[in-house]
Amino acid sequence: MVKRPGEALKEFAKAKLDLDRRIIEFNYSKADEFITWLIGFAIGAISLIVSNLELIHKNVPGIIKPTVLLFAITIFFGLAYRYSSFLFVIKFKKLESYFEGVFSEHNMTPIEYDPDYDNASFEVILFALAYDFNRAPTFPADLSEEIKKVELPKLKKYYKELCERSKKEYEIENEYWAEVDETAFKLNKQKSIDKLMNPSQNFNIGFNLRRWALITDLLYLLSLLFFVSTVIVISIRLLHSPF
Repeated sequence: MVKRPGEALKEFAKAKLDLDRRIIEFNYSKADEFITWLIGFAIGAISLIVSNLELIHKNVPGIIKPTVLLFAITIFFGLAYRYSSFLFVIKFKKLESYFEGVFSEHNMTPIEYDPDYDNASFEVILFALAYDFNRAPTFPADLSEEIKKVELPKLKKYYKELCERSKKEYEIENEYWAEVDETAFKLNKQKSIDKLMNPSQNFNIGFNLRRWALITDLLYLLSLLFFVSTVIVISIRLLHSPF
């Protein structure tokens, strides 16, 4: 079945978002497992070194300080990666509720009258009544221009009244849910109402995806780099050791 451009793009965007979410979750889980192993290995290695300081110093002199330092840096960047990637996933998860609203099939009636409708034609305001409120009056198909001019102000007034009624219902529902939040979560009722009435001004929606991806990738790379550096340092010192 052929779909309208808006519907097709909406489905494509929804599918892409779901794919991105699954890719991010998969990458996070696998990378987190590896970094956790690196951190555990580094901590275990430091513990082993500390418990055998004299033996290591005697057989491989000069290896303790650089090894412990590099392992400590590996642990630091590993923990930093885990924390930043955790925040990255949390921020992405928070967007799911936003996108659920974007892709939702449930549309709300307008709560504000658009001033552009002051200059709207008879056909436009009639379509707006049908589309926004499903309350378009029926007229004969051969309505004359004179009658349209007479009926147009009435339709605009009717549309504005419906917007005001819709806003009133919206305010009542917001107050009810604000009371629910106040009872359940001890949130300030007025602040909840203000957020619901002005979502664009109160909710911090979105984050810089590329910046956060760059940060997590860099921390992951640094963790791996210092771990490999530690292995190289240990290998070189062992090759030059007396035994």
